[in-house]
Amino acid sequence: MSKKDEKDLKAVEPAPEPTNAKVTNAEQPKFPKLFGLAMLIGPFVWLAPAGNVRNTLLPQYFSQIAPNEKVALVALLASVSSIVAAVANILFGGLSDITRTRWGKRKPWILGGTIVESGLICIVANIKSIWLIVVLWGIVAAAENAVAAAMVAQEADRIAPRWRGTISTLYGIGYTAIQLVAMIAAQFLGKPKEGMYVMAGIGFVMGIIHVLFANEGSNLDEPREKFSWSSLWLHFSLPTKGARDYWYAVAGKLMMVMGGTIATAYMLYILTDYMHLGQQTAGKKLSKIS
Repeated sequence: MSKKDEKDLKAVEPAPEPTNAKVTNAEQPKFPKLFGLAMLIGPFVWLAPAGNVRNTLLPQYFSQIAPNEKVALVALLASVSSIVAAVANILFGGLSDITRTRWGKRKPWILGGTIVESGLICIVANIKSIWLIVVLWGIVAAAENAVAAAMVAQEADRIAPRWRGTISTLYGIGYTAIQLVAMIAAQFLGKPKEGMYVMAGIGFVMGIIHVLFANEGSNLDEPREKFSWSSLWLHFSLPTKGARDYWYAVAGKLMMVMGGTIATAYMLYILTDYMHLGQQTAGKKLSKIS
């Protein structure tokens, strides 16, 4: 082959795909099984407990302590949770990026958020002040998203490109499988307080298992960025240039979550107030729907 042919061949070779991977395929030849299990149970740590308390047990609790205001309270709780989540997810994701500890940068936020979320769910179970419940639930939503943001970011930190699709699939399976916890929550409609304790316990235990399986090590030797307003903005801002697909994904996810959440949040009242099912029958129907 002539030098000209070689030059022409190199010219048509595809450019390497851009990636933010910190681990190369060569450095991770085998699939990280324990980390895969950690991500499989990931949604059970944050979404399963908070989501089922918010969508099933708190609506039932509201019907007991404020029956005339329960519909508006569910809407208020959903609004507060959504607003807090939108801010907290970006905030805690950025904070975990710049964290340096002997336990790594994601583990403290995952474990800390899990403890706060589980603890506050137990406290909410013993409160009858509507406004205090709403305020505390805003903190629960913040803790929930601190866990979620740090947990998802682990993939970019520790997984080679070749395994990312599989890890994402496992996380997606876990996201769907939390409906098993919804079935458990539905059995506590007669005793929502006890149900909240169970949800908090599930989240706490799963959080411990997740961080043990993920086994994140120290990142004290990771270089620290010098503080500047531009770097601060980079960590906490949303993309604006070359981000068309990102915003398409955001819009699609917003519509999907909004539609599903509205139906889920009011499902208990649909079954009891409009279909006039008894409490026990409604619990069975919720389990079947899940």
